[in-house]
Amino acid sequence: KSVVGRVSASPFLGMETGFSGHVGKYDERGDNTAAFYAIDATFSGGGIYNQLCSGDGFLRDLFFAMEIVGEFAYADIERNSLARASGIPNDFRGWYLEGRYHFMPDFLRKAIPGASDESTFTFVMRWDDTDLANVERDRITLGLNFRPREDTVFKFEYQWNGEGDRLADVDNDAFLFSVATYF
Repeated sequence: KSVVGRVSASPFLGMETGFSGHVGKYDERGDNTAAFYAIDATFSGGGIYNQLCSGDGFLRDLFFAMEIVGEFAYADIERNSLARASGIPNDFRGWYLEGRYHFMPDFLRKAIPGASDESTFTFVMRWDDTDLANVERDRITLGLNFRPREDTVFKFEYQWNGEGDRLADVDNDAFLFSVATYF
């Protein structure tokens, strides 16, 4: 059996922070406990603008188009001698920080067949880092997403990847194109 939960707070519209946890036994005999913790945050530029400023204009449009999201997660894994001999690591950690800027100029909305008021482009910058038992990876991603509708996205991204600690650094930077849709 495990205890799982999430608590979040939103001090004002446009800002939310949360804490998540999962604690429980993970082996067949119930000798070892694994505990996973995460803290996350979302900041909407529009919400921040409404807290600090008022009125219309360029600054309002700029803030309302921005978002910042991030998360940090940590796993603490108890290990008896059997778990250590089996190669189970004692901890993991990872985090990411992502900035987003949404835009859809009228000339693009008119030029793209089928574009509507919900169509949007999003410029994305993301920095993430993981350490999985001394196997470290970090990544910086720059991307441009297009959503013709809220539930469909075309993503164009370039990733700069780095390895550290016990991993040899390899040439694995990549351009990615992906499509996702749901109903």
